[in-house]
Amino acid sequence: MHFLDEGGKPTARYHAFLDDTQWKKVLADGIKDAYLDLFRVSKNAQGLTREQLTGKIKSVGEGKISPAVLRNMTKTFMELVKLADFKTEAPQEAVPEAPPGGAPAEPGEPPAITGIGAKVEQPSQAGPTLVYRIEIVLPAVRDQAIYDAIFRSAKEHLLK
Repeated sequence: MHFLDEGGKPTARYHAFLDDTQWKKVLADGIKDAYLDLFRVSKNAQGLTREQLTGKIKSVGEGKISPAVLRNMTKTFMELVKLADFKTEAPQEAVPEAPPGGAPAEPGEPPAITGIGAKVEQPSQAGPTLVYRIEIVLPAVRDQAIYDAIFRSAKEHLLK
Protein backbone atom coordinates (compact mmCIF):
# COMPACT_ATOMS: atom_id res chain seq x y z
CA MET A 1 0.00 0.00 0.00
CA HIS A 2 3.13 2.14 -0.19
CA PHE A 3 3.10 3.28 3.43
CA LEU A 4 6.78 2.31 3.65
CA ASP A 5 9.55 2.67 1.08
CA GLU A 6 11.91 -0.15 0.06
CA GLY A 7 14.12 0.62 3.06
CA GLY A 8 11.21 0.36 5.50
CA LYS A 9 10.96 4.12 6.08
CA PRO A 10 7.55 5.86 6.23
CA THR A 11 6.49 7.51 2.96
CA ALA A 12 4.53 10.69 2.30
CA ARG A 13 1.45 8.48 1.99
CA TYR A 14 1.98 7.18 5.51
CA HIS A 15 2.31 10.71 6.87
CA ALA A 16 -0.87 11.73 5.02
CA PHE A 17 -2.58 8.66 6.51
CA LEU A 18 -1.83 10.01 10.00
CA ASP A 19 -3.96 13.10 9.26
CA ASP A 20 -7.39 12.49 10.84
CA THR A 21 -9.10 14.51 8.11
CA GLN A 22 -7.83 12.47 5.15
CA TRP A 23 -6.83 8.99 6.33
CA LYS A 24 -9.84 7.31 4.71
CA LYS A 25 -9.01 8.82 1.31
CA VAL A 26 -5.34 7.87 1.67
CA LEU A 27 -6.35 4.32 2.64
CA ALA A 28 -8.52 4.08 -0.48
CA ASP A 29 -5.55 5.12 -2.60
CA GLY A 30 -3.37 2.52 -0.89
CA ILE A 31 -5.97 -0.18 -1.52
CA LYS A 32 -6.06 0.77 -5.20
CA ASP A 33 -2.27 0.37 -5.36
CA ALA A 34 -2.19 -2.89 -3.42
CA TYR A 35 -4.94 -4.42 -5.56
CA LEU A 36 -3.91 -2.75 -8.83
CA ASP A 37 -4.73 -5.75 -11.06
CA LEU A 38 -8.15 -6.12 -9.45
CA PHE A 39 -8.97 -2.46 -10.12
CA ARG A 40 -7.80 -2.89 -13.73
CA VAL A 41 -10.34 -5.69 -14.18
CA SER A 42 -13.12 -3.90 -12.28
CA LYS A 43 -12.81 -0.12 -12.00
CA ASN A 44 -15.18 -0.05 -9.00
CA ALA A 45 -13.92 -3.21 -7.28
CA GLN A 46 -14.78 -1.68 -3.90
CA GLY A 47 -18.48 -2.06 -4.77
CA LEU A 48 -18.42 -5.75 -5.70
CA THR A 49 -20.29 -8.36 -3.69
CA ARG A 50 -18.30 -11.08 -1.92
CA GLU A 51 -19.07 -13.58 -4.69
CA GLN A 52 -18.17 -11.15 -7.48
CA LEU A 53 -14.97 -10.16 -5.69
CA THR A 54 -13.97 -13.80 -5.15
CA GLY A 55 -14.50 -14.47 -8.86
CA LYS A 56 -12.46 -11.45 -9.94
CA ILE A 57 -9.57 -12.28 -7.60
CA LYS A 58 -9.62 -15.90 -8.80
CA SER A 59 -9.54 -14.67 -12.39
CA VAL A 60 -6.72 -12.18 -11.78
CA GLY A 61 -4.75 -14.89 -9.95
CA GLU A 62 -5.18 -17.12 -13.00
CA GLY A 63 -6.76 -19.84 -10.84
CA LYS A 64 -3.49 -20.40 -8.98
CA ILE A 65 -4.71 -19.07 -5.61
CA SER A 66 -5.70 -21.73 -3.07
CA PRO A 67 -9.23 -21.58 -1.65
CA ALA A 68 -7.96 -20.62 1.82
CA VAL A 69 -5.79 -17.78 0.48
CA LEU A 70 -8.60 -16.66 -1.83
CA ARG A 71 -11.02 -16.53 1.11
CA ASN A 72 -8.54 -14.51 3.20
CA MET A 73 -7.73 -12.13 0.35
CA THR A 74 -11.43 -11.48 -0.19
CA LYS A 75 -12.06 -10.90 3.53
CA THR A 76 -9.05 -8.59 3.84
CA PHE A 77 -10.08 -6.54 0.82
CA MET A 78 -13.68 -6.23 2.02
CA GLU A 79 -12.64 -5.15 5.53
CA LEU A 80 -10.19 -2.56 4.19
CA VAL A 81 -12.86 -1.20 1.84
CA LYS A 82 -15.24 -0.72 4.78
CA LEU A 83 -12.74 1.69 6.34
CA ALA A 84 -11.76 3.60 3.20
CA ASP A 85 -13.37 6.55 1.39
CA PHE A 86 -13.43 5.91 -2.36
CA LYS A 87 -15.77 8.84 -3.08
CA THR A 88 -13.14 11.57 -2.85
CA GLU A 89 -9.68 11.76 -4.35
CA ALA A 90 -6.68 11.50 -2.03
CA PRO A 91 -4.07 14.25 -2.23
CA GLN A 92 -1.75 13.69 -5.21
CA GLU A 93 1.45 14.25 -3.27
CA ALA A 94 0.69 11.24 -1.05
CA VAL A 95 2.82 8.82 -3.10
CA PRO A 96 5.02 9.18 -6.17
CA GLU A 97 3.82 7.59 -9.38
CA ALA A 98 5.33 4.24 -10.28
CA PRO A 99 7.07 4.04 -13.64
CA PRO A 100 4.91 2.54 -16.42
CA GLY A 101 4.82 -1.24 -16.51
CA GLY A 102 6.33 -1.54 -13.05
CA ALA A 103 9.82 -1.20 -14.49
CA PRO A 104 12.53 0.05 -12.16
CA ALA A 105 13.47 3.70 -12.39
CA GLU A 106 17.21 3.02 -12.16
CA PRO A 107 19.24 0.12 -13.54
CA GLY A 108 20.01 -2.40 -10.85
CA GLU A 109 16.94 -1.44 -8.81
CA PRO A 110 14.59 -4.37 -8.10
CA PRO A 111 11.38 -4.28 -10.16
CA ALA A 112 8.16 -3.09 -8.59
CA ILE A 113 5.52 -5.72 -7.90
CA THR A 114 2.04 -4.35 -8.42
CA GLY A 115 -1.27 -5.99 -7.78
CA ILE A 116 -2.36 -9.56 -7.40
CA GLY A 117 -0.42 -12.21 -9.27
CA ALA A 118 2.11 -9.72 -10.67
CA LYS A 119 4.99 -11.30 -12.50
CA VAL A 120 8.47 -10.07 -11.63
CA GLU A 121 10.76 -9.44 -14.58
CA GLN A 122 14.40 -8.83 -13.87
CA PRO A 123 16.11 -5.88 -15.54
CA SER A 124 18.43 -6.96 -18.35
CA GLN A 125 21.45 -5.05 -16.98
CA ALA A 126 21.37 -6.58 -13.51
CA GLY A 127 21.29 -10.13 -12.22
CA PRO A 128 18.46 -11.52 -10.13
CA THR A 129 17.78 -9.69 -6.88
CA LEU A 130 16.46 -11.57 -3.87
CA VAL A 131 15.24 -9.99 -0.67
CA TYR A 132 14.64 -12.05 2.43
CA ARG A 133 12.70 -10.60 5.33
CA ILE A 134 12.78 -12.64 8.48
CA GLU A 135 10.52 -11.97 11.42
CA ILE A 136 11.33 -13.36 14.82
CA VAL A 137 8.44 -13.41 17.26
CA LEU A 138 9.94 -13.09 20.69
CA PRO A 139 8.32 -14.72 23.70
CA ALA A 140 7.01 -12.49 26.47
CA VAL A 141 9.55 -13.61 29.07
CA ARG A 142 12.24 -11.78 30.99
CA ASP A 143 14.88 -14.51 30.84
CA GLN A 144 17.85 -13.08 28.93
CA ALA A 145 19.18 -16.59 28.24
CA ILE A 146 16.16 -17.33 26.03
CA TYR A 147 16.77 -14.22 23.90
CA ASP A 148 20.48 -15.02 23.67
CA ALA A 149 19.69 -18.56 22.52
CA ILE A 150 17.20 -17.36 19.87
CA PHE A 151 19.60 -14.84 18.36
CA ARG A 152 22.62 -17.15 18.62
CA SER A 153 20.66 -19.80 16.73
CA ALA A 154 19.49 -17.28 14.11
CA LYS A 155 23.06 -16.08 13.59
CA GLU A 156 24.38 -19.63 13.36
CA HIS A 157 21.81 -20.78 10.81
CA LEU A 158 21.42 -17.62 8.75
CA LEU A 159 25.04 -16.61 8.33
CA LYS A 160 26.38 -19.95 7.10
